[in-house]
Amino acid sequence: MTTDMVKSEQALTITTDQRSLIKNTIAKGATNEELELFFYDCKRRGVHPLDKLIHFTKRKQKGGGSVYTPIVGIDFMRSQAAASGEYAGSDDPVFEGEGPDDETFAARVTVWRLVQGQRCPFTATARWSEYHPKENDFLWQKMPHTMLAKCGESLALRKGFPQQLSGLYSREEMEQAGSDTSAPPRRTVDRGETTVDYDDSSEVVTSVVDKEKKVKGAPLFHIFTSRRRYTCLHAEAVKTAQQALRESKPVDIDYEEISYGKGTYFAINSLKIVDTTTGEILDAEPDDERTHPEPDDDELTGDEFAAF
Repeated sequence: MTTDMVKSEQALTITTDQRSLIKNTIAKGATNEELELFFYDCKRRGVHPLDKLIHFTKRKQKGGGSVYTPIVGIDFMRSQAAASGEYAGSDDPVFEGEGPDDETFAARVTVWRLVQGQRCPFTATARWSEYHPKENDFLWQKMPHTMLAKCGESLALRKGFPQQLSGLYSREEMEQAGSDTSAPPRRTVDRGETTVDYDDSSEVVTSVVDKEKKVKGAPLFHIFTSRRRYTCLHAEAVKTAQQALRESKPVDIDYEEISYGKGTYFAINSLKIVDTTTGEILDAEPDDERTHPEPDDDELTGDEFAAF
């Protein structure tokens, strides 16, 4: 253990009240032993659990049960490498294959470290077939190169800086693995200079689009989130989504899945903001009557449904 790590452990303390808060919120479902392991991981890397730089998750095992796995963001891995004083940058990812539909699609990333004064490369390759999650893959479909490159960089950083990053995995690396629902993993969505922190029980609004048309007299909006595209006819739900977008807060959405012809759309019943500190869902009920267009509605036919 380095001198810096020893100083970090000695300087960082967790009060009794903080311990209770952590166990009831960001490490919900943790046993006492898992909680101590989580605290140790945070302490030896000089961060407080409530900073949410290292996230508590439990991952399912093949033989049954689950195991504690610390998850971090790629920026945290970069900062830990930089703190060593030997991080010498990284190259842009090199991609193989034509994209997600190509079974050879992969991202190769090289990071550099100063070893006895020499700039040495550490290269790793992440393959789409190994890291693409089978469910909740909205961001992977929207930004396949970005997500796969983060996996490749995580592998390369861990290879080049094992003492600093051993045992730490990025969210993107672990999305292909199942998670224990009693302790949903934390995730982030990068929105320019802002990073929104949320868990699997909520999602993040990425854009709100006015379709500039009306259905049954109500303005139609598309609300895009980290999970999917929704349709919305509720003025209050749209207003709340716009607020969540401005304030970079996760949301909890109640919706109805409606089939129409060969397609399916997701109509919002209600949309509420989630308090990222307590996990509490803040009331923001729509004040107008719920009005979902029915599959046989004359206003939604042919090309209009495709636009819907």
